Amino acid sequence: MKKPDYKKAEKTASNLLKNHGIEAPFVNVITIAEREGLKLQWFNPDSLTNQYPRVPAFKELREVAGFFDPETNTIHINENDPPNRQTFTIAHELGHYVLGHSDYGVLPRWQKLGEKKEPVEKEADAFAASLLVPIPMLKSTMSEYSLSKKDVGILARLFAVSEEMMRYRLPLI
Repeated sequence: MKKPDYKKAEKTASNLLKNHGIEAPFVNVITIAEREGLKLQWFNPDSLTNQYPRVPAFKELREVAGFFDPETNTIHINENDPPNRQTFTIAHELGHYVLGHSDYGVLPRWQKLGEKKEPVEKEADAFAASLLVPIPMLKSTMSEYSLSKKDVGILARLFAVSEEMMRYRLPLI
């Protein structure tokens, strides 16, 4: 993939929300992933042995937020991450699955949104952002609760995402 297709990522996320009847926050990505036929498995990198041979080295798992194993249709999530980070990881890996990505790596734990990444990772990030904080839903929620762009913390809690994610989405409205 030469360039990420952000419109495709957003459209795919929108269709998935519609198909699952989700119209208000928060978006339960665990339920969506399971309904899409995926399994979820949390891992603790501090107590693993050789359970994940696809990951190059055991030591590196400490730096991994998650990864998707297409052979078992399983999203693996680092249980040491905060809940909203785990939610983003699930949405990101679900993105790889529904967008039909075949060549991608693991999701690093502390890489910021918008940092330099491979196009396929940018597309999965865009999908995750569009799934977790869809702009139409954000607008209607702000209107319903009389909130403004300054209410980042409240909006982040309503959508069950990090404040960083909310700050990333708010300029788009």
